[in-house]
Amino acid sequence: MIYQLQAAWQSLKQAPLFSGAVIGTLGLTLGALITVLTMAYLLLYKPLPYPDQARLVKAEYVQIDQTGEINTRAFNYQALIHLYQNHDVFEQVALVYYGEQIVDSLAQLPVKNTAFITPEWFDLFAVKMHLGRVFDARDGLNQQHPVAVLSYTSWQQDFASDNSIIGKTVVINQVSFEIIGVAAQQFIEPEILKTGRKTAIWLPWDFNLTSERARSFWWNRYSDSHFIAKLPAGTDKDELAARLSINVNNVWQQHVSDSEFFKGWQVALELNALDGVILGDKGQSVVWLLVAVLGLLIIATANMSNLFISRTVKRGQVIAIMCAIGAKKSALFRLFLSEAGLLLGISAVLALGFAYGMLRLLADFFKVLLPRAQEIQLNGISVAAIMVIGVVLAWLFAAMSMQMIHYRTLASHLKSSGKGTGIQVRPIARQLMITFQVAVASFLVAMSSVTLKQNWQEVLIAEQMPVANLASLRISTATHLSGDNRRNLLEQAVQKISALPEVDQVSRSRSPFEDNLITWSLIELSEQQQVLPKGKVIDAHYFNLMAQTLVAGESFTPDHYGENDNYLVINQVFAQQLGGNAIGKKLSFDVTAGPENAFTIIGVVRTLDIPGKGATPAKVFRARRGSSDLLIQFKAGQSVSKALLNQQLQQLDAGLAVFSYTPLAAQRQKALFRPYSTLVISAGLIVVTLLLTGLGLFSVLRYAVTLRRTEIGIHMAVGAPLNRLFILVFKDNSIALSMGCGLSALGLVMAYYWQPFGYQWVVDSASVFIITTSFIITLSLAFVASLLPLQQFCSRPVIESLRGEV
Repeated sequence: MIYQLQAAWQSLKQAPLFSGAVIGTLGLTLGALITVLTMAYLLLYKPLPYPDQARLVKAEYVQIDQTGEINTRAFNYQALIHLYQNHDVFEQVALVYYGEQIVDSLAQLPVKNTAFITPEWFDLFAVKMHLGRVFDARDGLNQQHPVAVLSYTSWQQDFASDNSIIGKTVVINQVSFEIIGVAAQQFIEPEILKTGRKTAIWLPWDFNLTSERARSFWWNRYSDSHFIAKLPAGTDKDELAARLSINVNNVWQQHVSDSEFFKGWQVALELNALDGVILGDKGQSVVWLLVAVLGLLIIATANMSNLFISRTVKRGQVIAIMCAIGAKKSALFRLFLSEAGLLLGISAVLALGFAYGMLRLLADFFKVLLPRAQEIQLNGISVAAIMVIGVVLAWLFAAMSMQMIHYRTLASHLKSSGKGTGIQVRPIARQLMITFQVAVASFLVAMSSVTLKQNWQEVLIAEQMPVANLASLRISTATHLSGDNRRNLLEQAVQKISALPEVDQVSRSRSPFEDNLITWSLIELSEQQQVLPKGKVIDAHYFNLMAQTLVAGESFTPDHYGENDNYLVINQVFAQQLGGNAIGKKLSFDVTAGPENAFTIIGVVRTLDIPGKGATPAKVFRARRGSSDLLIQFKAGQSVSKALLNQQLQQLDAGLAVFSYTPLAAQRQKALFRPYSTLVISAGLIVVTLLLTGLGLFSVLRYAVTLRRTEIGIHMAVGAPLNRLFILVFKDNSIALSMGCGLSALGLVMAYYWQPFGYQWVVDSASVFIITTSFIITLSLAFVASLLPLQQFCSRPVIESLRGEV
């Protein structure tokens, strides 16, 4: 075996171009495959790092309207607490409310992610501690015990890794919390709210941000509150959910029975596996990436197979001599296998290095897109996968090289001094290589091009948004500020900021990039039909700042502010749902309140598409004064610092502070991170696919043209032009090219109707044009690959081709 490897090494040293092509192509292709395989294993198969993770579920409180349609999935506060206190079917339950708060006791008043939890949270996720303790019964529901647990990262970054931190306090929203623990560094927090969110400080549930007034409602819903449970062993979650739905619906009906609005409504409880909640639809994207990389591997394998076959053909005389002196098939196979094994071994090392770097990059820069990014790393599965793939490919290349050897023709090969055709690639093999490369390449290029087009459109739409000189400001108000006092202070704050010389105007509205809109369940009175638009509260300046021009009717004015001024402006999407002519129509939450208390539509504005928010829904806008969210428009080339804004607010009241302050341009860039990433991946996939396919087709067709050099020489001798020679060569491969395009078209049709892996596209004229162009590009590669080999015959004397000289 050692002798075979030494001989193989010496042989490969004499073919540096061949060796470099194999190592470079397979190293990068296998590296990409291992990267995606590692991600797929993590997201689709690797268990969550929590005890009994298969039994962990997230409960969803589903409200179903009188039509039987799901209106929303969110608990009301009373229902959440009732289920927590009265459950008797779960092994363990925990509540969590996610928030963002200013830490008053830290310099610069930073905003930190907080989570308000019940003590069972730490048990469910087996949180180990670096310092101190976790919450216990003393810190449970209704205990009002102000304690806090820090994350390891927050302890390092915000508290300078203070080993004496236990017993000290942290002030949040003017409440002093005693620090009782620091979570261990290796704890991996479940990303339940959204991918990439990490909690800095855990606080007891009693201090969550739900207002005291809202805590009494049975009809409201809060998407920041979550219910996590562990099922008893052997329990079917769907059967349990069906039983619980009866109970929670009965309890809810008792508390809303006097509401005419909820007549005919019901609620149900869904239990969703926690791993599915964390993963979302990201697993489908990873599967699509895996299919794409496997397609590249198929093309690369076809290319490398052709290189190995060509190398075997060129070594025909040497192989014939080896057989003539007694070499058996098994010895030749071991030689081929040793050469392929060496090349694949070096390629595997290169692939692992490439995959390691890519996975580090993904873990560092794609945290907002990839669930469980903290766990992404090379592992035993990755190494085992590349070893298996390497062995399979080495055996395949050796076997294909052996297929080129026909012992009966070796004698004639020796007699021809290597100029004959003792070893040839079978025509059917060449045709299959062309077919599969064209099929896979055109399919990948078409799919990637449509994906690129869709994301490019999203980027173009986002770039048209008016974000220049605009910034979003959210003001934090302390708990002692409430009612009229809070409203008056916020109005003074707006006036103070508006008076700054750098400021052009201020809108008391939230940035569209930060919207988390809820559905308004309304009845259109003239038709008595239910409509479910998204509702947004704004002021009279919002449409002007966001360049949402008026399409019909009138816009808001300051006269429309007030509790009894029920006027609405809607977007074009909602206007179309209402039949187009929507001005003057009335919408009501409660038909029994009478038309005089209903909302009246006074205007329709242009639809504003927001990147990262998906398809733009039907929207209603209502004018209200009182929001702590501001949109600030600065004068051209002007801006103000966060410190200056904080100074202005503190002059009014110590309970006012800047919660967040971000230019809208930065918010837009953040929203475009996913489409930009997809653009780069799609464009890269197209380039790599075309490059590998072009090289592969050129290699196969060059060999086919070389076999026909004498025939081509005869045609040239009688005066055949280059285009005639091209037709002669190209028509022999037309069937293979047609079959490749046909297979690709079939795959595209199946992808459209089947929608595998969650991949979706809109079949419009642009998509059809792009798919057609993808086929033309792939066929153009075949044209060029057929034409280039003919150049060697046109640039030398015809007599050389007639003699069969290469």
